[in-house]
Amino acid sequence: MFAPYLVWKRQFLGAAAVVAVAVGLNFLPDLAYPPADGQPRAVVWKDRFLAPMASKDRDSGVWASAVGYNHSLAGVMLRWLAYDRTTADRQSVAVPKADRISATELKWLNLGVAAALGLVALVSLWRGSREVAVGPVFAAEIGVVFTLMLLLSPMSSKPHFGILLLPQLAVVRAGFAHRDRVLLATAAVVAAAGLCTGKDVVGRAAYEFLLWNGLIFGMTVLLFFGCCHARFWYPVRESHANAEPVGAAARAA
Repeated sequence: MFAPYLVWKRQFLGAAAVVAVAVGLNFLPDLAYPPADGQPRAVVWKDRFLAPMASKDRDSGVWASAVGYNHSLAGVMLRWLAYDRTTADRQSVAVPKADRISATELKWLNLGVAAALGLVALVSLWRGSREVAVGPVFAAEIGVVFTLMLLLSPMSSKPHFGILLLPQLAVVRAGFAHRDRVLLATAAVVAAAGLCTGKDVVGRAAYEFLLWNGLIFGMTVLLFFGCCHARFWYPVRESHANAEPVGAAARAA
C-alpha cells in the first residue's frame, strides 16, 4: 500500500525502494540457506498461497489458518456470510452455512466494499494533496494507509494489528488539538474495544465470540474513518499554521 501512496505523493524513489526491499528481502533466505529443490521460497509461497486465490471456487479470505483467525475484510465477510460458529472443546469451530453465498458473489462483494473504502480514502487525502502534511494531519494520513493495509490484505491475523497504535494516536491527537468530539469518541470506543481483545479481561467465551464477529475488524474500520475524518476536515495548511508558533516558542525557550 505504501508504494502507490508514495507514487501519488510523487516520491518515486521511495516507492521504488519499498518494492525493491519488499521483494529483495524475500529472496535473502535463499542466499543464506539455498532450498534443496532449487526453487526459490518466494515462488513456492506464490504457488501455494497466491495462485489458488484466482480459482473461481476458492473463497476470499481462506488462508493457511482457521477461518476465525483472519480479521481482514475478506476474512470477516467469509465468516459472516459463509460460516456459522459453534464450539467444540471450548474452542470456536467454523461450520459451513447451508444457504451460504457463492464464492463468486463473495469476491464481487469484497471488491465492492474495498472499492468503497478506497474511494473514501482518496476523497479524504485529495484535499491539500499538493502540500506536505505535518503533525497530527500527517499522522492521520499515514493512518489511512495503515488501516487499509490491514483491511484489504487477504490475511490479517491478530498480531498484525499492533500497527493500529499510530492511527489511534493520530485520532487522539487531532481530537484534542481541534476539540473534535467525533474523533475523541472514536478513540474512546476503540480503546475500550481494545481491552476486549484479551482473554484475561473479558473471559474466553466473550473473547472468542467478539473476535469471531469482527471486533478487531470493527476497530480498524473506526480508525480508518477517524483518520479520514481528521485528514479531510483539518487541511494541511492548518498544520503548518499550528506548527509555526510551536517552533517559535521552542526557539525562544
